[in-house]
Amino acid sequence: MVKHLIVISCLLGACLLAMPARAIEPSNDPIDRKVNACMDRDPSTAGMMQCLQQAYADWDAELNAVYADVRMRLDPQAQSALKDAQRLWISYRDAEFVAIDTIYGAMQGTMWQLAGLSRKVEFLKNRVIELRMYAEDLNQAN
Repeated sequence: MVKHLIVISCLLGACLLAMPARAIEPSNDPIDRKVNACMDRDPSTAGMMQCLQQAYADWDAELNAVYADVRMRLDPQAQSALKDAQRLWISYRDAEFVAIDTIYGAMQGTMWQLAGLSRKVEFLKNRVIELRMYAEDLNQAN
């Protein structure tokens, strides 16, 4: 069990190092606090998997909310550009998730399922952070 937690911690740490410079600190984000508390309550492999699945759902919902907020505040030309970028990002996400599933699916052990799901969560989270930066910049411009 400790080995699993160490592996997940290392993977999450590596993902955090790759985040954009203006990113929200992970410990300050409500979704991150929620997943950390969830994992503290149930550090079993099944428990961590459920926590990460909930984190995925939460980040996906946040992505849709922030995207809609940003898009609503843009002029038609910028809305179109953002929509095009988001569609391309979705294609990229889908391809990346196939790669993640293929890479981690070939590895032996349930910890790699956790690692793969953790990668997907971080992938979504990073897009939310990018969209939040647009929202922040729009706030500062107005």
